[in-house]
Amino acid sequence: MSSQSVERRTINIPSTRDQPATVPCYDLEDRTRSSLQSLQEGDLLQLAVDHGEELFQFVSVDRDVTLESLSHHLNSADPKNVALYRCPISKNTVLIWTRCPTANSAKRMRVQNRVRRDLTWYAGEEGIQNIVTVGDELSCVQEDCLSLYSCPCDQRKM
Repeated sequence: MSSQSVERRTINIPSTRDQPATVPCYDLEDRTRSSLQSLQEGDLLQLAVDHGEELFQFVSVDRDVTLESLSHHLNSADPKNVALYRCPISKNTVLIWTRCPTANSAKRMRVQNRVRRDLTWYAGEEGIQNIVTVGDELSCVQEDCLSLYSCPCDQRKM
């Protein structure tokens, strides 16, 4: 028998929560960056996320979008699509994304959190303040300009 102690030792391994990222993992296309810089009230900036290249790609900018017409301007409900909307009523910028709860894994949730964090970081760097993040399904609610669309993944279970 060994005379060594069988005490357990705790090893301190830092996690991402202990040491948050100081720079984004995803990059911006030049067109996306310039669109962020010029985002005005009522503008809807739509982006696609290329996870392979870790890149936010420009899709479109719609000007003078009202709350009533917001859902008509949004591209299809796809987890790779994100949008920033400068709400003219609340003066907030709303980060809109789609989450399919039936298809989520822990890895996908981490990736989605990283995408939201990085896009919020870039928006802050361009002087966009008061960012409200909205996910999950939600029908067009005009209160505080929070507007989302229901994910088609939820309808497969029915």
